[in-house]
Amino acid sequence: MPTTPWKKCADTEPNNPYVVFLTYLPLKRYRMIPRFLFYTVRILFQLTKSRGLVGYSLRANLFKNSFWTLSVWQDQSALRDFAFKGFHREVMKLLRNDMGSTKFIKWTLEGTAVPPSWEDAMRRFLISIEPAPPSTP
Repeated sequence: MPTTPWKKCADTEPNNPYVVFLTYLPLKRYRMIPRFLFYTVRILFQLTKSRGLVGYSLRANLFKNSFWTLSVWQDQSALRDFAFKGFHREVMKLLRNDMGSTKFIKWTLEGTAVPPSWEDAMRRFLISIEPAPPSTP
């Protein structure tokens, strides 16, 4: 499963909290992969110009049409500005019918813990998709 190295975009302060954002982006069909990758390159350009980005990494499982992004932001406002503006916003609309059930997971880390590990991120992802245990009366 290809994973890009962590791309550091800004320094962190050791005791400051930072927003970590993991996205799971499954495609419904293999034939969408080239278009998705084309859009990804354009989004990366927007990402690297975004205010408040600390760093990011990408992961892909091409055999399962599954993609993940892992990014760290100075604050929630910076993350929201990136997600809902520019080309990223347009792509969310363009791919809406081609995506399976996406998943978004957010947590905070202190600056000393940046970059987050993919192992921790994937553990959080797997926990988030586990069915809840049945409730007892």
